Amino acid sequence: MKRMSPAYNARRNRSTRFRNLPAFIVSYHYLPNDIRRTSRSLCLVTGKHLSRKVEPRLLLTENKLTASTGLTGKRVVVCEDEGLTIIQFVSVLAKTGLEVAGIAVTGKEAVDLVLQERPDFVIMDINMPALNGIEAVRRILAEFQTHIIMVTAYSDAAHLEEALSAGAAGYLVKPVSSGELVDALVEVYRAA
Repeated sequence: MKRMSPAYNARRNRSTRFRNLPAFIVSYHYLPNDIRRTSRSLCLVTGKHLSRKVEPRLLLTENKLTASTGLTGKRVVVCEDEGLTIIQFVSVLAKTGLEVAGIAVTGKEAVDLVLQERPDFVIMDINMPALNGIEAVRRILAEFQTHIIMVTAYSDAAHLEEALSAGAAGYLVKPVSSGELVDALVEVYRAA
């Protein structure tokens, strides 16, 4: 057995106090070889950086708030390029009883993922890499009808009008509270 230096052991012992906290790393700047799937978890391989396994079940709480929203069991794809916003959305959606069918961080990934998964809802940002969210909405709705809610930082009338004319069913301006997101999903679902 290889003996480690006292400094290494001190760093290792200090970092173990966080070992039970779930980590969620979101970035579209990775190569396919940077992520490895094991039988029970995902591991991000980051070269010189320390990485650790993340159990997927820890990412979503099993405590679902299934109040009479009528959304339980419905599927949703989140199309967003900001990591913290993704974490917020996934948490809220899981607590509402929705199944997150996938997460896309570019407009092109959004189109491909939605057409593959065929969800009941799509939450789409406007300003996304590779393809604008509004153009992604047009491409999705040309092939598959679903409820798309735009969630964006743009509060001007021009973006709102463009999104709605592209076929979006709803439009929310960031920052969005959990209640606003759920209310928008319920409203779009009941209006259909």
